[in-house]
Amino acid sequence: MGCGYGATAMVLARDYKAKVTARTVSQRQYDFARSRNSGPVDLDFFLRDALDNQLEAESFDRIISIESSEHMKDKLAFFTEVNRLLRRAAALS
Repeated sequence: MGCGYGATAMVLARDYKAKVTARTVSQRQYDFARSRNSGPVDLDFFLRDALDNQLEAESFDRIISIESSEHMKDKLAFFTEVNRLLRRAAALS
């Protein structure tokens, strides 16, 4: 949530082989991040608002927000959306 110029997203995809979906609301950051994304990595950048992201519920195992959640105008809506997007952990036996 809020990938900025995409550096963390690229490290996660390239070095840790994570499948990464990264979002920013800044056209400049989006263009820069996409221009630097080279090589065979599982990384997608989207130019979208975190609160209006058009993503399916329970579609992520983890969500990272580095220096972006504090900029959300509606923090309750932000964390509600994060909760909606996260997969539910299987109950422990």
